[in-house]
Amino acid sequence: MTTLFLRSLEGIRRLVLCSGKGYYELDEERKKVGAKDIAICRVEQLCPFPYDLIQRELKRYPTVKHKTS
Repeated sequence: MTTLFLRSLEGIRRLVLCSGKGYYELDEERKKVGAKDIAICRVEQLCPFPYDLIQRELKRYPTVKHKTS
């Protein structure tokens, strides 16, 4: 699982989970618009789905209001 940290985790209000090259496309767009309150997490293994790793990652973002996958 890959996560790019832009600022402190408390400043993040939206977490996007994705896989594949979508990560790089989303990261590029986030940089263009200057969205520093969005974290992107790339899930590298989809089968079997890593529920435990996802739950652990979600707990790292206490101020997330929207979780998008």
